[in-house]
Amino acid sequence: MEKPTNTEQESSSVITLALPERDFDRLFERGMALVEETSLYLDGEGRETARDLPRELAGQYGSQAMALTTRLMRMASWLLIHRSWTEDEIDDTQAMREKATLRLDKLPAPRNSPSFNTLPLGLRELIDRSIGIQQSLMAFSNAGNPAPPIIRENAVAAQQSFLRSAFWNDGR
Repeated sequence: MEKPTNTEQESSSVITLALPERDFDRLFERGMALVEETSLYLDGEGRETARDLPRELAGQYGSQAMALTTRLMRMASWLLIHRSWTEDEIDDTQAMREKATLRLDKLPAPRNSPSFNTLPLGLRELIDRSIGIQQSLMAFSNAGNPAPPIIRENAVAAQQSFLRSAFWNDGR
């Protein structure tokens, strides 16, 4: 999934690491499918379930449903920004800037709430799945996409360069 460039940086002396495009595509599909599934749940079965909850639990339900929606919208935004970047619709700087505003790492963990286990099972399952995808997105993002690529010196090329400089100091 690495974006091709014509720089000398891609010579044999460096290797740029990036995750395969199919990994992102799977993550994109999972994330967008969860957004759609959550929308259907909250507008259907979830709404019916919430009507039957005691007042205090209904408040918790509403609060957690709103937090879930926020998490999913941020994740969908991240996925769409990343897709725009991979399709060269936006540059690295713009992608990094826009992703930084989403702050996926700062979303609250509702499972730590004492009332989490009292929420309807359908909502808890959606929350758990959203957190799993959120963690995958953060791991994917930390792998250097589209932050500056992870660059490692190629040990063989580095050794060749060292030998050239040691034996051929006349500019070759």
